[in-house]
Amino acid sequence: MFDFYVFVVTIPLLLLAILFSQIHICNVFYNIEKSTLWGTLGLLLPFGLNLYVYQLVKLEKAAGSSFEHVTAQERITWRRLYMLVLIQYLLMFVIIGVLLSPGATFISGYY
Repeated sequence: MFDFYVFVVTIPLLLLAILFSQIHICNVFYNIEKSTLWGTLGLLLPFGLNLYVYQLVKLEKAAGSSFEHVTAQERITWRRLYMLVLIQYLLMFVIIGVLLSPGATFISGYY
C-alpha cells in the first residue's frame, strides 16, 4: 500500500510542484522582457538554467557587476525566483531519493 501511495500520489504531486514553479518563472520572464523568446526559454530550461542564462545575457549588463542598479522590487522578484529554483532542486532530490531508496520495491520488483 505504501509503494502505491508513493508512486501514484506523492511523486506526481512533487512533479506538479516543479512544473508549476517552472511555469511561474516562465511567466516572470515574459512579463519582464515582453518577449515570447524569453518566456519559452524560461519554460524549456529547467532547474535554474534559465535564470543563469538570463543573468549572463541581460541582468548583469543592466544591473551592474554588483547589482547596484536593481530596484527593491526587482530584488524581491529575483529572490523569489532563486528560491523557486532551490525548491525545484530540493524536490528533485526528494524524488530521486524515493526512487533509489531500498524501500522502493515497486520499481525493483523484489517482493
